[in-house]
Amino acid sequence: MSPDLKKIGFWKPLTAFDVVLHPRRWGYVFRYPISIKFEDSEWAQHPSVIRWTYSQRLHEKRLLLTFTSENTYKLLSYRWRNIANALGRLIRHSPKIEFNDIPVDVSDCTDASVPEDTFRFAKLFSDPHDLIPNPFLLKRTRRAWRSIEWENKKDSLYFRGALTGTLQSFDNSRVAACIAAKKIINSDCGLSDFRQTQPTFLGTLRSQGLCAEKDPTKTLNKHRYLLDIDGNTSSWHRFWLIGTFGCVPIRFETKWIEYWHKNIEEGKHFSYANRETLCQVVDFLRKHPEKAMSIANNASEFVRNELSPVCAQKFFEEAWLRRIH
Repeated sequence: MSPDLKKIGFWKPLTAFDVVLHPRRWGYVFRYPISIKFEDSEWAQHPSVIRWTYSQRLHEKRLLLTFTSENTYKLLSYRWRNIANALGRLIRHSPKIEFNDIPVDVSDCTDASVPEDTFRFAKLFSDPHDLIPNPFLLKRTRRAWRSIEWENKKDSLYFRGALTGTLQSFDNSRVAACIAAKKIINSDCGLSDFRQTQPTFLGTLRSQGLCAEKDPTKTLNKHRYLLDIDGNTSSWHRFWLIGTFGCVPIRFETKWIEYWHKNIEEGKHFSYANRETLCQVVDFLRKHPEKAMSIANNASEFVRNELSPVCAQKFFEEAWLRRIH
């Protein structure tokens, strides 16, 4: 193995403590063994792209990851670790596969200028790149939530989220949704994080009552209608949460695409709204509770069947194998 490669341990001590309390989880103590290297090359113009290599013959049964950015290695470790573990599962039942320098963008995937053969988690419709499941969907363990029964949920519209995206203005879809929701009875929609926002605009948002405290995740479970709005790109696991909690997803001005979006249908798995139609959409759902319950049930079924760890892993492996064969 090349001397510029650094071996990274596969032991997870925090998870090990959890296994003491939950012995059946022992299999999650270990990550797939990897080696990393940092390279100054033309790939440095895309610092969030990691290149992946594997050969049982050449690399001691270790995945090789090539970085061009120390920040990507340190700050996005949760993301590339989940990809490494997913590849490890693929390698375990296909140990003779080999691949070399397959690029994956582990950022929020806002940069469409990455090379066309780069895997991304999300893209716009016109982008040519292939998609793989985002790191949340690739996790083997997720928190088990129990949904509140429909009749016990508030007949209310809810949203909490960060003000993200390049548009830090009233044109931003998350801002527009919160403004539109003010006209709706029993709505609780607000922005709760402003790391990308200039102080002047933040002051304007506060003066208009568009800011709110960040709520615990379980708060989503109390409401019937939940907004799913793009952030920097797609909102990743928000649809999963909405379906898990048995609520109606209202996809608001969504433009970003993930691999599973082609399998959901408007009117069956979600309702769609924009800043002009949100009031009418919520009003329709309230006047047609059977339809609203049907959408909520279909969204829940889709999440259970299509966004499970097993299904995400299956799609990931199929996409990866298509690339190398």
